[in-house]
Amino acid sequence: TSCIDQTLNGELESGLYNLAAGTYFVRVYDYNLSGTAYPTTTDFTIQVVTPFDPCSAVSTVGACNTAVNTVIASGIGEWTAYDCTFGSTQLVGKEVVYSYTPTLTSSAYSFTINSMTPNGGGNYIDVFYKATTCSPTGWTCLLDVNGPTTSGTFTMNAGTTYYFAIKPELSSGYTVNWQINCPPPPPANDDCGSAIALTVDAPAIAGSLSGATPTSVSSYNDVGYSATPTCRGTHTVTSNDFSPT
Repeated sequence: TSCIDQTLNGELESGLYNLAAGTYFVRVYDYNLSGTAYPTTTDFTIQVVTPFDPCSAVSTVGACNTAVNTVIASGIGEWTAYDCTFGSTQLVGKEVVYSYTPTLTSSAYSFTINSMTPNGGGNYIDVFYKATTCSPTGWTCLLDVNGPTTSGTFTMNAGTTYYFAIKPELSSGYTVNWQINCPPPPPANDDCGSAIALTVDAPAIAGSLSGATPTSVSSYNDVGYSATPTCRGTHTVTSNDFSPT
């Protein structure tokens, strides 16, 4: 037997969450602060409510690099989650979950909080992500923030559905504006099979490594070009005007 909390009129009992399956018994009794029972019984109502499943209300993010505005209601969440910075501190707020399915495999994705406004006495929020299925466990921390910031880069694979959960550290609500940042698409000549043909002795053409990915023969991001000489001899390939981005 354990005492969860003393409950006053109109309070929502907050200690009975994340229960395992099984039968539970609830003991209700009245007392005053000195521990002496009241002479009469206080009437009350009691009910058991099925917990809300955040995975049943997942919203889909249609496009990356597009801001999303999320209003998180005040209250206590359903999942056991711990602070991304201080792992022993349990997060309290309600969870909001989104899904996104990328079309490009890359290790250069990131997550940005553009703005966050507490609807009460809020402080920090934490952001998590995971692949394939939405469930209460198995999440990876992305952010633990109290203001606008961008996460480090992380990997997502094309065609795989990823889930992003935003959870306030306290029970006060939040309004959060955020976005998933996608890397630029690979250039047309990212692979050798789609190399751009260069005309010998023609003026130089513009090229870019923005969004390029490594080939099977190199660990470096690269692009491909081809040329067909019309005579025997030594030919020179010149590349100029490199500028980092």
